[in-house]
Amino acid sequence: MDLFLGNQIDSEVFHLNEEESHHCVRVLRHRLYDEILVTEFQGKIWQATIVDLSSTLVKCRITKVFREERLANLSIVAFGMLQDRERMEWMVEKMTEFGVDIVIPLKSERSMKSNLNLVRLGKIITAACKQNLRTKKPIIAEIQTIQQLIASQPNAQKFVAHCQEEIKTSLWDVVQSGKDALICIGPEGDFSSKEIELMLHNGFQAVSLGQRRLRSETAAIAACHIFAMKSELENED
Repeated sequence: MDLFLGNQIDSEVFHLNEEESHHCVRVLRHRLYDEILVTEFQGKIWQATIVDLSSTLVKCRITKVFREERLANLSIVAFGMLQDRERMEWMVEKMTEFGVDIVIPLKSERSMKSNLNLVRLGKIITAACKQNLRTKKPIIAEIQTIQQLIASQPNAQKFVAHCQEEIKTSLWDVVQSGKDALICIGPEGDFSSKEIELMLHNGFQAVSLGQRRLRSETAAIAACHIFAMKSELENED
C-alpha cells in the first residue's frame, strides 16, 4: 500500500493536503474506498479507507494501526559538506533509508562551499520515508561548527571516522546498543589534525568503518548501516 503524509482530524479521520491529494488521485490513481497508509511521521502509520476524494482534498477513515514505533535511542550523523550537491542529496536519502534520526551538516576547515538547500533536503527525506514506510522523519539540523556539535550532544556516544594513520577500533565493536550514538564523517579533504585532536579531547573515539578508504558519502551510509544492524539485534533480544 502507498503511504501518504496526512493531518489527523480526529481519532478516526485523516485529511491529505492538496499536494498529497493530487499525488494520490492524479498520479497513483487511487479511487473511492481504496485502502492506503497515512502518517504524521510522529511514530505511527495507520491503514485507512478513502471515503471522499478530489484532486485537492482526500479524506480517509482509519481502520487500524499498521505500524507503531517504540521510543528508541538516537543515531546521529554529522558530515562535512560536499561540493557536489547531487552526491550530498543521495547520501542524505540513503541515510534516511537506513534509519538515521538526526542529520547535521558540518562546517569544517576543509569543507567545500555548498549550496545546501534544507527545504529540498526535507523533500528528499520525506520521499525516502514514504518509500520505506518510516514512522518518523529524521531531523535536519542547521549547519554547525565542530565546537557547536561538541556542545550540543554531551550525552551521546561520540565517534569520528577519519583517514589519518592511527590505531582505530571498528565502529561495530565499540558502539553500544541502548545509547544515543553520534558519528562525525569528514569532508572530501578529511578533517584537519587540529579538528581531530579537538574531538578526541572532547570524548570522541576514532573508529574504522572497514579496511578500505571510503568516499565521505559512502562512509556516512556505512555508519548508518552499522547503527541500524546494532539496533535490530537489540530489538531481537
